[in-house]
Amino acid sequence: MTDIELSETFSSLVNEDYKIALEYNVVHPDFSLMKYREVITQLCKDIAKDNRLAFKSNKLQHQIDHLYMHNIITDEFKDILHQARILGNSGVHKPESPKDDEEKSMQNALRDKLLKNAKQARNLVVEAFVCAYPLYNNGEEAPSFKYVEIMHLNRNQILLDSVTSASSKNKLKAGLLYEKLAGEVGEDIIGDELFIMSYDHDYHKTSLYKLAAAQYEAAYKLSARIDNRLKVQPILNVSQIVEKYCDTEALFRYASIISEGLVGSEYQEEGRRLLKVAADRGHTLASAYYGASLYLVKQDFIVCEKYLLSAADNDIALAHRFLCLYYSEGIANEKNDDMAFYHIQEAISLECLDSLALLGEAYHKGTFVDKNDVKAEEILKTAIDKGSLRAKRYYHLHFKGLIKEMAKVFQSKAMDFIESTKRKPLIKEKKIGRNEDCICGSGKKYKYCCGKR
Repeated sequence: MTDIELSETFSSLVNEDYKIALEYNVVHPDFSLMKYREVITQLCKDIAKDNRLAFKSNKLQHQIDHLYMHNIITDEFKDILHQARILGNSGVHKPESPKDDEEKSMQNALRDKLLKNAKQARNLVVEAFVCAYPLYNNGEEAPSFKYVEIMHLNRNQILLDSVTSASSKNKLKAGLLYEKLAGEVGEDIIGDELFIMSYDHDYHKTSLYKLAAAQYEAAYKLSARIDNRLKVQPILNVSQIVEKYCDTEALFRYASIISEGLVGSEYQEEGRRLLKVAADRGHTLASAYYGASLYLVKQDFIVCEKYLLSAADNDIALAHRFLCLYYSEGIANEKNDDMAFYHIQEAISLECLDSLALLGEAYHKGTFVDKNDVKAEEILKTAIDKGSLRAKRYYHLHFKGLIKEMAKVFQSKAMDFIESTKRKPLIKEKKIGRNEDCICGSGKKYKYCCGKR
């Protein structure tokens, strides 16, 4: 049999996520890695359920160890699951726009690494299937199999399928493509200015995010199959039915784009509301985004903490990073450096590069750890080597004197602007009558204009 047929011997959720992961292995490896992790998560839940075992934690790491402690899985199986779990973590990140050739090179290197990780994750997941097969088939070993060739998704075909069909899955694929393209748009540097994005690039980037949002919106609304549901529940509110039954992945993707203001600030509040809808329906990444958005706009810190803790309990690195800020900045409550350090370490263990950069910044500033420039530089360089643009920018600003250089540039530009706005002195070639029109061109009489000066 093929590896896809092998996946079909497990639950429909495992099989569906595995096929989606394969589909995106090349065109969107970070999304593919997230899906491989979901396959492992669901497989562990299914094994526990079949063995009437209740997990005490939502953390995948603890669940794998729990299965091993109860002698349900072998040493080999446990190690395979942990390797797949760690690789899956590396796919959860938001792309940043490169500002120069060096950053583009870093982004390309990170993409190559993600492609390699996705290929390795596929092999590990299939090995996990082989290990799990006897548990479902009275100890019988898995049959021999071969890997099917991954059909590369063609960008043009993705967009054509989206335009010519009302399939929510095709709309979701197009949305993922547009969002990925938007994240890869570089920031064109104008002249010798520093970090100034051109209007053309800004318009192009925004247009791609708008296209992504439109595809995601169509995807989540189509997935609710509203026409069929209205036949059964004709008196219910359409929007409520859609939000109750729609695909939470498409809903989350739409909400995350508009809540960040990527298509206009007027949609942000609606985006936060929809993030809450997705979070309340069990989408763990939506819980992290919703908690983070509440923190950023300084709204309801109690609810904010609740959603962040829920997402952190499900191994979402973003939630741990914002909990670090929550406990270290003293905005939401009293500072708690120990809690802040715990959460940043948890985020780093989940392969969050921005969190590694944040720890380097903390050592440089002395926020929730003791100030240590040597350690700060060491951590930032490690993060840069792994592909963190945030670490690179902070390192160049604060360790390479770029911030002073930027200050000089902007101070010089400010002085040029001030000088250009000063009124040039009036050179009188002849005596002007007090009631004559002023020669500066203001239209006022001389006595009421330059004559006063």
